[in-house]
Amino acid sequence: MAALLATLLLLGVQGSLGKTYEDGEKVTLYVNKVGPYFNPHETYNYYELPLCRPEKVEFASLTLGEVLHGDRMAVSTYDMKFKASVENAELCKLTLNDEDLEQLKEAIEDLYYFEFVLDELPIRGFIGHLDEGGFLPHKHKVSLWTHHHFNLEYNGNQIISANVTTRGHDPLSLDEVEAPLELTFTYSVSWKETTSGPHVPALAHTSQLRPARSSSDRALIPTLAHASQLRAPHTVQLRLAREKYETRGQRLRDSSFFPKTLEIHWLSIINSMVLVFLLIGFVVIILMRVLKNDFARYNTEEEDSEDLDQDDNGWKIIHTDVFRFPPHKSIFCAILGVGSQFLTLATGIIVMALMGMFNVHKHGAMNSAAILLYALTSCVSGYVSGNMFRKLGGHNWVWNIILVSCIYTVPFFLMWSVANSVAWYLGSTQALPYTTVILLILIWLLVGFPLTVIGGIFGKNMADSFDAPCRTKNIPREIPPVPWYRSAPAHMLIGGFLPFSAISVELYYIFATMWGREQYTLYGILFIVFVILLSVTGCISVALTYFQLSSEDYRWWWRSIFSAGQSGIHTPENMPVLDNGDCPYCCPASGSLTPASATSHPSPVESEDSDDDEELEAANIEQRGLTRERKYQDTLAAVKDKMSTGVFIFLYALFYYYKRSNMSGTLQTVEFFGYTILICYAFFLSLGTVSFFASLKFIRYIYVNLKMD
Repeated sequence: MAALLATLLLLGVQGSLGKTYEDGEKVTLYVNKVGPYFNPHETYNYYELPLCRPEKVEFASLTLGEVLHGDRMAVSTYDMKFKASVENAELCKLTLNDEDLEQLKEAIEDLYYFEFVLDELPIRGFIGHLDEGGFLPHKHKVSLWTHHHFNLEYNGNQIISANVTTRGHDPLSLDEVEAPLELTFTYSVSWKETTSGPHVPALAHTSQLRPARSSSDRALIPTLAHASQLRAPHTVQLRLAREKYETRGQRLRDSSFFPKTLEIHWLSIINSMVLVFLLIGFVVIILMRVLKNDFARYNTEEEDSEDLDQDDNGWKIIHTDVFRFPPHKSIFCAILGVGSQFLTLATGIIVMALMGMFNVHKHGAMNSAAILLYALTSCVSGYVSGNMFRKLGGHNWVWNIILVSCIYTVPFFLMWSVANSVAWYLGSTQALPYTTVILLILIWLLVGFPLTVIGGIFGKNMADSFDAPCRTKNIPREIPPVPWYRSAPAHMLIGGFLPFSAISVELYYIFATMWGREQYTLYGILFIVFVILLSVTGCISVALTYFQLSSEDYRWWWRSIFSAGQSGIHTPENMPVLDNGDCPYCCPASGSLTPASATSHPSPVESEDSDDDEELEAANIEQRGLTRERKYQDTLAAVKDKMSTGVFIFLYALFYYYKRSNMSGTLQTVEFFGYTILICYAFFLSLGTVSFFASLKFIRYIYVNLKMD
């Protein structure tokens, strides 16, 4: 574990010192990957295209994060030396056959871009030029760039900036050529010290990649025409005098090869802050005033419980049922455990980002940190789940630990298997090598799972009895019907929409980073939005739980999770209740409890004076069978269509895919929807956990301050 923690710390300093060069020292340029511009996760090995390559391909050693990012860096044939300029040097000569020409044409028509890496700086450009337009006559010209001009800047003995242009060279048309075609590829290298004043390179037409701003997010996405008009992608930057090595990360973020849209998102912050203040004001002011009136009314009631049951209604009369433990405790506690783990993981990632550990030139550092943090925080899931499971009277804690370990990893593994199989079939670099797969499995088996077990043992041993301020009766109350606006679907809709609206503006930029070409670096803004999201979730959960209890519906346990999570439990009016063993506050008896509406047969408690023991036994057997059947029906009802935060995020993902992006193809589609479902599932687990604990604290508060009869 110490080694893993040290690795995490090294992520923050890796590359921060930088490599230094002597004059004339060889500078290695790595070729990395190619792929369609509009499909960021569809990448292939650079040498799969018929371009210049060495006799023996030598791959660079990669970190875990780089492999997960789809990098496959290999040494190129470019000969570069520090501060040594080169003019029109020959890179190689190639003879292309019909198959090679067709492959290059298809790549150029699909707007393939390439990525090189020099001193950890990515250099990107298009393979060729596509000129398409007009109707009558239709114009369709495909050209290949055969010359690259590298513009490198240095400060002292360190490289500060790297970009590529096609200065002074026109592309070679591939429209009217026949195989075999002989080509000569050339390159130039120019070095410049960052001692001049402000300077912007020429080729102003590169700004065509960025369309004019408008009120529509569509304008933030480069169209096919914009991308095809880009002749010489390069970095448009402000040249400040004597720039330091540490500033190159900021300059890399200013690159215009990919559209630059990420700015300070004040609209998102203002929108979210207004929402959270309104919700907090509602919960703290309005709800507390309502509770104050409720306390004053309930605490002055006469002590005649029969009159109370007949003449009063509200959340007080269900005080003997509100702490009745939920069914399926193992799954319930597993959700709370994994949700707590994801909350810890998200907090750790954001804190590390705020500390500057994820600079844009550190390839895959965030991926590596996420993998290691997920393994290390497994102890959190084990502890929370084991602790709560013991409090709820659970006994089979081994099964609970297995559920905690599998409730997210198994769906993730299945989804990853599908996406990885598609990537492997198509030959994409997104397919992980078997060595990386073995490494990830070992991390989970040797670190993640043992920490889950250790956390579960500590949680089980440190758990006290469940602190319920009210005693739970043996016979549950009958739940009255409620109007539609207090039903479970209405709660799911409200509980999901409000937290989603708090992050809706920022969500576009997050998607543009994950599934687009952006570099998200405003982690301070992200931290504020994260806090706002948790606050809104907690506040709306408290409000919805109060309305549910006021309707004399005490089945709040599962609904508190699903109302702010992903999909909600639609609880029918005859929802089953627990076995007696599930609740230590119930009167001891064998068999299962049944709703008051289903008491046509005598319960064990009511039958103590019965002379017919056979009838009593038959009633017990029938009650147990009825409870199991209704629990099964309740489990099926849990997957019915309900609106909540995770569902809203998935609906936004559909909108983003079809209306805000130009993604296409089998691989990109499978990865987008597969991993988006997993992200929504993680939101469900995390926000459901926040919602439950907020509701639990609120319910304890109101019943502790209630004078009981």
